[in-house]
Amino acid sequence: MGIERPFRATETNVVTRPRLRLVEIACGAGVAGVFLLSSLWHTSNPYYFLSSVYRYDLVGPFAGQAIAAVMPFLQLVVSFCLLGRVFVRGAFLSAIGLTTLFAVVQLSVLWRDLGISCGCFGAASDASIGAGSLTLVGSLLGMAIVGYACAMLVSPPAEAAEAVPDGAIPHDADAARQSVGSR
Repeated sequence: MGIERPFRATETNVVTRPRLRLVEIACGAGVAGVFLLSSLWHTSNPYYFLSSVYRYDLVGPFAGQAIAAVMPFLQLVVSFCLLGRVFVRGAFLSAIGLTTLFAVVQLSVLWRDLGISCGCFGAASDASIGAGSLTLVGSLLGMAIVGYACAMLVSPPAEAAEAVPDGAIPHDADAARQSVGSR
């Protein structure tokens, strides 16, 4: 009869948002759990972690010490953010960056045929870098990417939200003011 409203993606999100939120939370919990476990192993035995950084033979002594000092706490912060649901998109982006770095470093070790252990979970894990460690890193990277995508779909950044011109009152705020004024 009249003009039909064009299809808007927000109309379909009513059904998919709870599912996307569950996928986001599951991915965040998975990534956070592995990061938390790894960071706890590294902080409990920092000298072993430093020696595993040196075994990769990619950086010098100063950079190795800096990596060994910062990496476990960076993993800890990312895992706390994902578990506490604080700065979720930034935490997922950080997890994507870290796991991409881990994958590149492990591929470098395989390329140079060093035959060293991953050192991902401290002295308790002495498995050498290979298909198993790359599968772990690849699945972590996949979970971080899926979690980030779900986080973006569930709650897009503020810039993507409908902008209100300066001085304008949003419809809901106007209704709230009228109800307050009628008391």
